[in-house]
Amino acid sequence: MWCPRLVPCVDQTVLADTDYKEIEILWSSDDTHSSCVNFVMVSSVTCFHVGRVGYEAAWQLQKSIVRVLKSSNNNAFPHTILLLEHNPVYTIGVRSKDPANDYSEVGIARLKRLGADFVKTDRGGLITYHGPGQLVAYPIINLRCRTLTGSGLRWYVGALEQAGVALCNNYFGLQAGSGGRGDIGVWLSASKKVMAVGRRSQK
Repeated sequence: MWCPRLVPCVDQTVLADTDYKEIEILWSSDDTHSSCVNFVMVSSVTCFHVGRVGYEAAWQLQKSIVRVLKSSNNNAFPHTILLLEHNPVYTIGVRSKDPANDYSEVGIARLKRLGADFVKTDRGGLITYHGPGQLVAYPIINLRCRTLTGSGLRWYVGALEQAGVALCNNYFGLQAGSGGRGDIGVWLSASKKVMAVGRRSQK
């Protein structure tokens, strides 16, 4: 079984295309925490602990990392995770194009006056708030990797939910569960969502 031990915080300025560096997570044998990460059985994964950063900057960072990783042998595409906090921001995904989820310029301007950014993204999902004190994890995963214990986007989303449930239950003593097919994410109760999941896939 594997348990990640994160490296010290890395300044985000070193993460540009020209300066991209791999930072290994060190793995140790610890059965008590293994269920949080057992959906992806690999010997190492690249992890960047970025700190607090604006949403647009983090989005560009993800794109830069994907470009660098895809320029190498795709079969060797390493698994990468960004851990960070965002400045106050509301983001909407592609599902928000539904007329019922239309966000007017007046509403967007009101959010900005309150000190929050508003960003239209290419991820799945509806509107989501991010802000200081909220942990955000951006996994950049090669779903073709043979060391994964499953395959496909549905499996991947379920694996993220399982990891979130295990984190809540094993580390924080919370009774969490996934919402099922209709309610993606991790929940403490029917009205208390503790983890949201939005994803984007490409070949």
